[in-house]
Amino acid sequence: MPPNSEIEKLERRWKENPKGTVFAPYAEVLRKHGDYPMAKDILRVGLEQHPDHIPGNIVLGRCCLDLGEEGPAEAAFVHVLDLDAENVIALKALADITERQGRLMEAASWLSRLISVDPSNDEAREQLTRVAAAREAASAALVAPPVAEPQVAATTEVLAVIQPPTRTVIQPPTPKALEEPETEVPAGGVGGEELTLDADAAVAAAKDAFPAWAATPAAERAAVLHRIADGVEARIEELAQVEVEVEGADQGEHGDKAAQSGGEAVEGAEAHGLFELHAAHLVDDEAAGGDLLDEGGA
Repeated sequence: MPPNSEIEKLERRWKENPKGTVFAPYAEVLRKHGDYPMAKDILRVGLEQHPDHIPGNIVLGRCCLDLGEEGPAEAAFVHVLDLDAENVIALKALADITERQGRLMEAASWLSRLISVDPSNDEAREQLTRVAAAREAASAALVAPPVAEPQVAATTEVLAVIQPPTRTVIQPPTPKALEEPETEVPAGGVGGEELTLDADAAVAAAKDAFPAWAATPAAERAAVLHRIADGVEARIEELAQVEVEVEGADQGEHGDKAAQSGGEAVEGAEAHGLFELHAAHLVDDEAAGGDLLDEGGA
């Protein structure tokens, strides 16, 4: 390392005052020179003393991204937004992370917030357009019309004359149906008992979880709702198939039922997105010390 380099100067200042905030620019220079282990060590020591130091948390997020550690990077940038809800560096970083991971609804939300803070950010507008196009393409693929059934062969029509008509039925998940998910039954239909959900246990679990959820910052709850919505959106076909298996459907109406179930799953994803946007609007009130429960919800 050449003498009087920027690294040496910052190292000397850091050693002279290890409890100060020079750790952040020192770690950033180390990061830019590829010394990630040393940079993270400096950040660990500095953030233990200054956990809410915004530049230090930004450098930590960048260092984690350079190492491919997107989970810790996301946590660092979310913490930055807890401290400064309009930090454009954190908003852009979170938009990039969620877009790469296919969490398009979250990416769109981060980009919308970024543009509201920085209306002249053309790069963010282009990225938002790209994310919106990707979401529309995914939705279009889910609502594509089913493939037409092939014509029944003549031999099958002859057999139908001498044999009772049958149809393929997808049973609801009764114990028998779990063993035999698809059976051939007379055209008159098939019976089965319904599963009884333990509603009391579900309500009790929700009550137990509520205090921790209510104490969670609005920004973190918004992020959770985003992940739920994107998870539903990414697995709509699978969820639609599960609903068909739960409710039961004739083979002839299977495609229509799956399409209807897929539409319901899309509505569920959009509902989570609306709740997330509401939570995002509450972030400033929460930061100002307001009681979110006064407005009727956590």
